[in-house]
Amino acid sequence: MSSRHDHEIKLEPTPRMFIPYVSGLPLRLLVLFLEYVPGLSNYFFWSRKINVLRNKRFNDEITVMPLPLPNEVFGIEEPMIINGLEIFDQKNKYNPILENQKFLCARDFTEAYLAKRVTPIQVCEKLIDKIDHSCSKACDPPLHGMYQYRKDDIMAQAKASTARYNQKQPLGPLDGVPVAIKDEFDVFGYETHGGTLFLNRGKPASKDAFLVKKLKDQGAIIIGKTNMHEIGFGTTTNNPNTQTTRNPYNPNHYCGGSSGGSACVVSSGLCPIAVGCDGGGSIR
Repeated sequence: MSSRHDHEIKLEPTPRMFIPYVSGLPLRLLVLFLEYVPGLSNYFFWSRKINVLRNKRFNDEITVMPLPLPNEVFGIEEPMIINGLEIFDQKNKYNPILENQKFLCARDFTEAYLAKRVTPIQVCEKLIDKIDHSCSKACDPPLHGMYQYRKDDIMAQAKASTARYNQKQPLGPLDGVPVAIKDEFDVFGYETHGGTLFLNRGKPASKDAFLVKKLKDQGAIIIGKTNMHEIGFGTTTNNPNTQTTRNPYNPNHYCGGSSGGSACVVSSGLCPIAVGCDGGGSIR
């Protein structure tokens, strides 16, 4: 019989390193050098041994399934009811592991649309209220998972999706499913700030990033951009430029990073899918 001591990981003290504080013009110049000087970003990546995260093996099992909130922190049960209509069962019948969870998966939305229990328009009307609430003082404290969202664009996508379901011509299993995108990817009409105060200000994207285009091709409703750590250089999403994202399970904790906003909107039940990206372990 093995004990937990058989699987303990040997911890080694982290060597101290000097990391200069960079802001303003020096930070802009650093970003330009990293983007345009061949091999420079790879040099920093390997010289600081960030690559060890990719090769690290952990014996402890990682929790990959969302767990129900211990109490009503963010109205997690409200998405079960849209405009007074009980459109979803309390149990997830597709996966026994999730039978007691209170989150909606993408398939829940699709099945409800096909059964005409609700429309993407109804879902998005309620969703916009939830986003507004999550970013306002009415949510104590504000979660700040979403960074940019355009109500008119969300509703335009919802109306188009509803029309397709009315014509019995959905584009695929993601049609009408709310999806959030990290503020590191281009979404047509949105500015891609990367968590900064200077990148692409006043310059909205003229086209979608490849993955965003593929999601739209399947009818997914892009609800906006999620918060992130500035330029992705950190693991907390503690960002004074765009507000700090809080953990809905414990508002005094972070949601990790740099894809903390995407983690927040899924774990709070705002949407079933959010796009993040991984440079050294961010979404692992």
